[in-house]
Amino acid sequence: IFNEFGFGGQDDVFRHLFGGVGGRSAHQRMRPVKGKDYLMRLTIPFRQAILGAERRIDFDRDGKSEQIQVRIPPGVEPGQKLRIAGKGGGSPGGGPNGDLLLEISVTADHQFQREGNDLLVNLIIPFSGACLGTSIEIPTMEEPKRVKVKAGTRSGSKIRLKGYGVPGRGGRQSGDLYAIIEVDVPKHLDADQQELIEKLRESGL
Repeated sequence: IFNEFGFGGQDDVFRHLFGGVGGRSAHQRMRPVKGKDYLMRLTIPFRQAILGAERRIDFDRDGKSEQIQVRIPPGVEPGQKLRIAGKGGGSPGGGPNGDLLLEISVTADHQFQREGNDLLVNLIIPFSGACLGTSIEIPTMEEPKRVKVKAGTRSGSKIRLKGYGVPGRGGRQSGDLYAIIEVDVPKHLDADQQELIEKLRESGL
């Protein structure tokens, strides 16, 4: 009957079912279980999120305090998780360690705002500069850039600095920086200023 099912005999049946001599049991074929992943929140300044940085962090791993150096890639976003391989919990069965996941939180900046890969900065120019044109320095993540403001510029106008936003990653193009112009209209005028404005009004301006 064993031959009908492709077995040479009773011994072949037992070797097929239970591994036999030289076979591997179900326990031997099981892979070691990986250790648990740890989740930790890491708060970084706005500029480090844009430009990247090296950070030294302390954390507890299996009841022991550890310290590691972590590289923050440029352009990291709030809520993004960075995976540090092998820095999670140990495996009870001798398998690989779990990973450490760093969930990024970014503090606000007093000067810049982020929209996707673009950066925004608000700049105030004097009323005369808006009327006649002027030049201003636009702050960037590195060195400020001096640009010209055209005559007749209105509040809410934007000046674009191409490529000065969030650095591109993975072959993607860098974002841009936009300076949003606010015209400073004086609330109080001295006698000479008021006289000049009156003349401008009389001229139809």
